[in-house]
Amino acid sequence: MTRKLSALLVLAFFVMSLGSLALAANAKTATQSKILVGDVTAQKIFRPSDDNDGSGAATFGKPTTPRPTALGYYMAGEVQVGTTDFDYQSNTRQQRQVCVGADGRLHTVWTNREYGADPQPRSIYYNGYEPGVTDPLVTPWFISPIPGSGGYGSIAVAPGDSLAIATYHYTKQFPATDTRLRLQIGRQGGIFSTAFAMYDYPNADDAMAAITTCQGIKTGNFPGDTREGSYLWPSIAADFDGTNSFAHVLAYESAELAADTQNIVSLVYYKTLPNAGAPTATCAFLLDSVSSGINYDIAASPYSNKVAAVYMHTKVWAGPNFSGNEDVYYKESSNLGDSWGERIQISNFTSKDSSGSGDDVYYERGNEVSAIYDASDCLHVLYSSAWTSPRSSFWITTFARLYHWSSCDPNCTVMLKDGYDTWGSATGVPPTSQKRIAKINLTQCTITSGPNAGTRLYAVYTMYPDSTGNAAPNNTYSDESAAGILNGDCVVQASTDVTGALWGPVVNISNTRSDGCAAYTCFSEAFTNSAPYVNDTLRIQYLIDKDAGAALPGYEGVLTDNPVIIKSYACYAPASEAIMAASPTEIIWPDIHTTPGAGPNHTAFVPVTLTNTGNIDATYTRTVAYTSGSGWLSFAQPASSTVPSGCVQTLAETVTGTGPASEGLYKATVTWTYNPGGKIVTMPVELYNFTNWFMDENNSIRTATVAMAVNQSSRIGSNRDSYPGFRYFDDPADVSYLFDGSLLIGTSKDNISTLLHAADAGIRGNGDTAIGRMFGLSAMTFDSTTIGSYRIATGIGCNRDSSIAFDAAFYAPKHIDSANFMIGKFSLYAGPKNSAATINNVTICYSSDIDIPDDSAINLGGVDADQQMVYQKGVWPASATRIGALSGWRDDATPLVVGMALDNRNWLYPHNGYENDSIWTRIQATTGYIPYGANPVLDTAEDLNSMLVFSKTATITPKGSGVFTIYVIFAGQPKVGGSLDGLKTTIAKAKKFMCSHLDVNPDLCTVACSDCGDANGDGGIDISDAVYLISYIFSGGGAPGECNYAAGKGDANGDGGVDISDAVYLIAYIFSGGGTPHCQGM
Repeated sequence: MTRKLSALLVLAFFVMSLGSLALAANAKTATQSKILVGDVTAQKIFRPSDDNDGSGAATFGKPTTPRPTALGYYMAGEVQVGTTDFDYQSNTRQQRQVCVGADGRLHTVWTNREYGADPQPRSIYYNGYEPGVTDPLVTPWFISPIPGSGGYGSIAVAPGDSLAIATYHYTKQFPATDTRLRLQIGRQGGIFSTAFAMYDYPNADDAMAAITTCQGIKTGNFPGDTREGSYLWPSIAADFDGTNSFAHVLAYESAELAADTQNIVSLVYYKTLPNAGAPTATCAFLLDSVSSGINYDIAASPYSNKVAAVYMHTKVWAGPNFSGNEDVYYKESSNLGDSWGERIQISNFTSKDSSGSGDDVYYERGNEVSAIYDASDCLHVLYSSAWTSPRSSFWITTFARLYHWSSCDPNCTVMLKDGYDTWGSATGVPPTSQKRIAKINLTQCTITSGPNAGTRLYAVYTMYPDSTGNAAPNNTYSDESAAGILNGDCVVQASTDVTGALWGPVVNISNTRSDGCAAYTCFSEAFTNSAPYVNDTLRIQYLIDKDAGAALPGYEGVLTDNPVIIKSYACYAPASEAIMAASPTEIIWPDIHTTPGAGPNHTAFVPVTLTNTGNIDATYTRTVAYTSGSGWLSFAQPASSTVPSGCVQTLAETVTGTGPASEGLYKATVTWTYNPGGKIVTMPVELYNFTNWFMDENNSIRTATVAMAVNQSSRIGSNRDSYPGFRYFDDPADVSYLFDGSLLIGTSKDNISTLLHAADAGIRGNGDTAIGRMFGLSAMTFDSTTIGSYRIATGIGCNRDSSIAFDAAFYAPKHIDSANFMIGKFSLYAGPKNSAATINNVTICYSSDIDIPDDSAINLGGVDADQQMVYQKGVWPASATRIGALSGWRDDATPLVVGMALDNRNWLYPHNGYENDSIWTRIQATTGYIPYGANPVLDTAEDLNSMLVFSKTATITPKGSGVFTIYVIFAGQPKVGGSLDGLKTTIAKAKKFMCSHLDVNPDLCTVACSDCGDANGDGGIDISDAVYLISYIFSGGGAPGECNYAAGKGDANGDGGVDISDAVYLIAYIFSGGGTPHCQGM
């Protein structure tokens, strides 16, 4: 299982685009068409008569009149300006969809699609004011062309102007025209007008010809790219040249062909003519080459001729998956966009911002941006970050951080909110492509009078997951839809002054909660954006999603009629508050482990960073509460100290663990209590202190057709491409049927151990999930030559607290007839914590994330009680014969108690692994074999995991008193010739292999009848056996032949009894290729 954000994001891009992406080639001039929507009134520019705001003379010809306060327009705190069923207003970055003119009137746009009409083209809708009233238009007006399909609308108003300029991308939908996207940019026809004069960029041709950038450079490098690409996802800033208003627009120019393997696209710039009139040139200025991420903004100074383009730029161009190693950069123009300076770096994320090690490393990288200029012409940039893997471009966690940077103090980067691993609802994930900090906008607001008068910056964004405004560690305040998608809230943070060096706490200004909501009843405030310059009142637009999640069919939620809201919120001075956090949030393996007594591994050192994102210093007192042992932790910093605020907002700490004399797992909790009000930060610590300590060794064993990585701690697959899980050699390199798997052992919800998805954020020793991991107590031994019939890998592992150890052995048959299975044998006994102990009521499971063929496919999850098996089967035509399965057997021949298939979206995604309470409750409450969905033939899921439960009441004893042994058969069917009957045959062969080659309890191998179905005992199976059974059942005929098996030879379907179903089973086998007759368990 991956979080699959890579595949979903690509799909989201296509949903937003609604057109094929194409490539730019040679430049071309074209006649522009002017599209008028609505009644155009006489155009006039509103200019206040008084240009003196008391702040000095105007510069660069731009009006210096302050924008009037918004009060008097939209007096209510919230006004609904429209509705839409399209609850995916933007992809990564949220463009501005609201602005305020010089007359104080508000303009807003959004992507509209009528609810209930399918298919219904999207349009960009506008809402403003009617003459003489303060209410919005009763009926919002569309400004995108019809027929056509508009998306990603953005709107701005120039300094001193009262008429808005809008932009969006759209596809022409005339018959027989190409569907590549292009931009439209245009200006409002007049005050109170609902008409915009829109013009096509780069041209208005029904079929765009080959066009390069103004520098003559073509986007993409694939030789087959011969046409113009799409122009899409525009961002707009309006400006004033001393005489007229005009617009700066940034857009994304794609390569034409998806086969462009380098995946490089162009960030292009358009400067409109005065009043956004008909363009005379069709080419766009190539500002820079970027990756496929939609992460950029453009800002025009209201005070000078400066313009800034802020965007993500890739550190290293390395194939198609490079968008996950980006930093924030900007380019600036000092002459209204006529020429541009060099690229300047803002962020510098490096390996020091990473977590994990080896293949498990994931890095902090830039995600969203928003920018404005202040009255001192300082460029302010708000940007968020998230975590990605060097293995690919997808984001592997939903946690995020929020930062501020200013060009007037470029060495001061301030973190506003540290959302990494500190926000955790009970379950649930944000909607597709969103992080827990999402849709960020930066606003400057001037409070014109009163005790809080002054100019400040405000960060406006959507926050997940809770509605409290808090982001406390281990927060369990749940607010999510019934489908497990988190409901968002609109939040604000204010700076202490316009420099942005100090920021106040989060203020939740929507603060709704609809936990467990069904479709049409949710309140998820999302796609937050704000007007860039306001006085006294923030002007914020957001959408209330009535079924949380993106409207992507088959993934999240259903289409609902969602209100579009304008919220007015009074600008304020932030409260004084210290906000501390510690990174990492917990210290667990592999960061800290020791050996008892003196020696080179007797101590372990872990660097910790204490952060204060508040606007006053945090003075703390540190304490340690030991759960086991005492005094084994020490610190570099004194017990009382201070974490500063502002640009230097961190304090470096070193936590040292010293191994006690006795082996075992040692636990403690470090607490920092700080001002004001005695707030706390806690950090759980788990110190593994063992004489014999071994890192997991992931290496592959193979049959003639399949390879699978295994380790001594019971894991298969390792959730990494370099350590495949049951991969057929003739399948693509990224297809691993059993993607990841592990034992799951526990005695309570607070003492569970597993390695399933251990590399991800979900495996935790304490805190939110309280699931520990398995560990190695020996090296791994691989032997492929000594034994002629199989290859073997062996090792010793233990659970989280070493109370239970196990010998692990994996067997891979060499014969071609046994190439579709491998076997894992696990013998459990009392571990080194107390090798003489007896542990009662132990739950023993084996779980695997099965992907057929991979995470982006749709699967069926089925079960077979006779085979004690859970399987997953591909659905798409190319994968319908691919099947992966787990079959489990106890050495004492006791049947398993549970076999079930679980949906990853609900059971693994929220924490990138199991959550202790919910999975424990599910295991204990379930009996029997449970497929996925009410109809296992029709109900499918994109990603499933499978679990076998061997016992819920096992007794684990010292090794000398016996071991509790289980066998797990890892089986599959190849893409060519695979079938469920073939899978059953494979399981039967695996059992036969166990009984022939392994030290198996004879009771497990005793097969009383090998000829079930031969009811009349004549030595063959044909129609006479079905007739014999029917006569026995209905006419008192002779009983089926007996053998050392309770049901006798009449049990053709292996269900342990003899009835009409056995006759039907025989008839299907004889005449229509039905399943092979078999005894129970065979």
